[in-house]
Amino acid sequence: MKLSNRKFIGILIFALLTFQYCSSFRYDVTPDTEDFQYSRVKMKVYYKNGKNKQSGKVLLKYDDNRTKMLFLSPFNQVLLELIMSGENLLLINSKSKKYWKGDFKSFLKIVWNIDLEFEQLKLLLLEGIEPKNIGDEHLKFNIEKNKDSAKPKIIKITNEDIFIKLKVISKKVRKGKLNFNKDLSNLQKSDINDVLRND
Repeated sequence: MKLSNRKFIGILIFALLTFQYCSSFRYDVTPDTEDFQYSRVKMKVYYKNGKNKQSGKVLLKYDDNRTKMLFLSPFNQVLLELIMSGENLLLINSKSKKYWKGDFKSFLKIVWNIDLEFEQLKLLLLEGIEPKNIGDEHLKFNIEKNKDSAKPKIIKITNEDIFIKLKVISKKVRKGKLNFNKDLSNLQKSDINDVLRND
């Protein structure tokens, strides 16, 4: 038995509407998730000897207990991944398949030659709170705040060797639970300088 064009179109529309309803019912259910903070920071680093400079972005994802940082190239390639619990740090270079475990202060000392703990840098970036009682007496901070929110917008960190400019592009709360589990079985434990290398 042949269906008329009108009946066929009617059945097709009904089927599409039914599929759309079932799809919405199945996939649009809001899961029982946790909130986490998400910040995007643009980074520029100049060494005063004029020989080196760095630029890129940092993605900062964190909840009440742990933090994940992604260092991106100007072309949004992931150069380094940092996973932190307190000041303890797991540094991963996925390209070279190498990792290093240590503390954030040692990492920052090697990368930028400044003395800051992660909690100090986090409060500086997110709240504009200038670190106190730091080891480097020559380290200076300049904080420009957003007029609407009074949160930091541009942060400049300088000493006699380096100039660091951090611009907070966005800060949001997102639904979802951060996954901090990392399979290290296919990665090689290495020296920090070896992990930092991006040849």
